Amino acid sequence: MNPTLNWTNPVNYKVKWPDPLPHMTNTQNPVNFPKTTATLEFPPLERVEQTKQSKQQYLLDKLQEESAEVIQAISKVRRFGAHNHHPDRRETNLQELIGELEDWLAIVAALEHTQYFDLTNNKTNIQQKAQALIRS
Repeated sequence: MNPTLNWTNPVNYKVKWPDPLPHMTNTQNPVNFPKTTATLEFPPLERVEQTKQSKQQYLLDKLQEESAEVIQAISKVRRFGAHNHHPDRRETNLQELIGELEDWLAIVAALEHTQYFDLTNNKTNIQQKAQALIRS
């Protein structure tokens, strides 16, 4: 018998994505990692580039997803107010927007880290655009 999925339950359609950046738990400290005398073997450069490209594609997919979530959070702020919240949640709409913006900025930072782009070269342009938005 095939179980029928209840599509109103978010558990049935959420996908668990792998973490794009390695992280350490509080118990892991790079200083305490055991020392080894083994020779390090590096993968061929071609495979390194493929891995880098696949990580960048993954991060672009995540950026697209987070952008949609930022748009949704903005819509909630505009429709229901910044200080209101969903009855099932404690966070206000503004707090949810800030959380989504943090996620979005983290992915932008990860893309910069993988050298997909470098926004530091565009700092002047970004500042000019921000000033124009503030003045308008």
